[in-house]
Amino acid sequence: MKIIGIKKMSNNKYKVKLDKEEFITFDNVILDNNLLYKKELKLQDLDELKKETNYYNIYNKVLKFCTTRIRCKSEIVKYIDKHNIGEKEKQKILSKLERLGFINDRKYCTAFINDKIHLSKYGLKKIELLLKEKNIDNYIIKEELDRVDFKELNLNLESKIYKEINKNRKYSNYEIKNRILNKFLKEGYDKEKIIELIEKYELNDQDILKKELNKIYDKYEKKYGRHIFQIKVKQKLIQKGFDIDEINELIRKKQKND
Repeated sequence: MKIIGIKKMSNNKYKVKLDKEEFITFDNVILDNNLLYKKELKLQDLDELKKETNYYNIYNKVLKFCTTRIRCKSEIVKYIDKHNIGEKEKQKILSKLERLGFINDRKYCTAFINDKIHLSKYGLKKIELLLKEKNIDNYIIKEELDRVDFKELNLNLESKIYKEINKNRKYSNYEIKNRILNKFLKEGYDKEKIIELIEKYELNDQDILKKELNKIYDKYEKKYGRHIFQIKVKQKLIQKGFDIDEINELIRKKQKND
């Protein structure tokens, strides 16, 4: 097959026109195969050129994928596997990206930890779990987590606890603390540290109980008979974590005053 012409296009691409067909390839393929000075191609040569074109097409997509944000190796491998490419070419791409510095799991790990602490405000245990899901070596995860400044981590947790307490004023002191403990254990914070910071806040159950009782009392007083009414009130307050003896005593005082 004769090469009739080669036309430069955008994005480092070239259109190669043959006497029987034409195809679009990349400048790397043109230069590597010295096509600017060749006049003819064998069918076998054309097949190889198309394979090389496919390789560079996938390589450029992977390169763009890596430049949008920092990636770990497992993410890049997963992206490559979505494309039609052999194992040899896949390893060639990975090796090249490593040489160029686009694959660096330690660098990724450092950036990931910083983002999750500063932006997501997760605890270390959840961050560790997320990194393990990325198939990053355990020794890298451990070394990078050991570098974390616990001062900022604890400030994050204390701020979150304060907000949660203010959001849950309708619950008893015990119930609020229990909810907060469960919530932040799921976010990966240390149990002992959560308890330590929670204990800084002592809430007055009597004040909260009175407020909640008045709300529920007004809601159910006319809706149910006296016996059912008292059961409903007690059920609601027990669900919020209040002590049954304190509930009974407060109901008794309220009925006496009424």
